[in-house]
Amino acid sequence: ITLTTRLGTRTYEVTSVSKISETDRSMLNATADNCLTLFTCVRDEREYRWCVRAVEV
Repeated sequence: ITLTTRLGTRTYEVTSVSKISETDRSMLNATADNCLTLFTCVRDEREYRWCVRAVEV
C-alpha cells in the first residue's frame, strides 16, 4: 500500500486480513511498529468488518 500526503510518501506491506465483529476495535491499540489499519464492510453481513493491517517497509 502506498500512502501519499503533503508530508511525503510511505510504503506499507499487508501483514493480515481478518474478518472481525463490527464492534471489535482491538486492532486500533497502540503498536511499536508504524502500522496502517483499514476497516471496510463485509458484503451482506452487517455485523462484520474486514480489517486489513499493514506495516511500513
